[in-house]
Amino acid sequence: MTLEFFPGMFQVQVLAAASCVVVAFIVVFLSVPSKGSAVLLPIFGLAWLASLPLALFVLELSSLPPLPPDMVRLHPDVAEGLELDRLRRSTTRMYLMSSMAAQALMVSFAGKLRLGRSHARRTSSA
Repeated sequence: MTLEFFPGMFQVQVLAAASCVVVAFIVVFLSVPSKGSAVLLPIFGLAWLASLPLALFVLELSSLPPLPPDMVRLHPDVAEGLELDRLRRSTTRMYLMSSMAAQALMVSFAGKLRLGRSHARRTSSA
């Protein structure tokens, strides 16, 4: 779904998809801890943290895709020119931030579940 927010912006789509994949790995490493997860989890965490500023930077450098031809016909009250570009860019930035916020919620929930499991193991063994 994240890719639908950035039509025609290939670089931003790649970064958004990559951050989703990195979050999936983080959730797996938190859910099924192993010897390798202690080494890989911080690496994936830093990669995910670096993906937001990088995606915002790439978003600012990329050009917006052209509007569909029916846009003016269907929405004649839409502002044109610089105001429309500013609105579209801020909306796209908001989509990117909401995607990263959802990913952060997923990581924090997986961390909460892991802490709950480790606390339950500790209390049952004591």
